[in-house]
Amino acid sequence: MQNILNNQNQVIAELQAERTTIKPPTSSFANDIKRQFLKLLLKFYKEVNPRKPILSFDGSNYIEWETAIDRALQHAFVLKTSFLNNEKDQFAGLDLLKGKAVAALMCSTIDDTLLSIKILKFASVWWTNFASPCKSSSQN
Repeated sequence: MQNILNNQNQVIAELQAERTTIKPPTSSFANDIKRQFLKLLLKFYKEVNPRKPILSFDGSNYIEWETAIDRALQHAFVLKTSFLNNEKDQFAGLDLLKGKAVAALMCSTIDDTLLSIKILKFASVWWTNFASPCKSSSQN
C-alpha cells in the first residue's frame, strides 16, 4: 500500500512539473486568427458577422456596418476593446500588409457605387476621409 501511495505522489509531482513547463498556445491561436483574416477577408467577415451588412450608398445602415467591421477587426487582431472607436489610433500599429487587408475589407463591404468615389490603399486614410464623415451624417 505504501508503494502505491509513493508511486501516485511521484506521478502527481511529475504532472505538476510538466504543467508548469508547458506554455499555453495563445499566441499561436492569435496568429492563426490573423492569418485567416489576411487570407480570406470576406469569408472571415461573414463568419464573424452572420448578417453580413454592406454599407449602402446613402449611408443609412452606417452604424450597423461600422459595428460589423469593428467586430471583425476586434476578432482578427484579438482585441478586448473597439478597434475603430478607440482613443489610441489602432491603424498606426498596423504594418503594410495588415493595413491593406483592413482597407480591402472595408472596400469590399460597401456599395459598389461608393467604390468609384474613394479608392484608397490605406485603411487609416480611407477611414478618415470617408467613413468618419459618413458616420457624422448618419447621426443627424
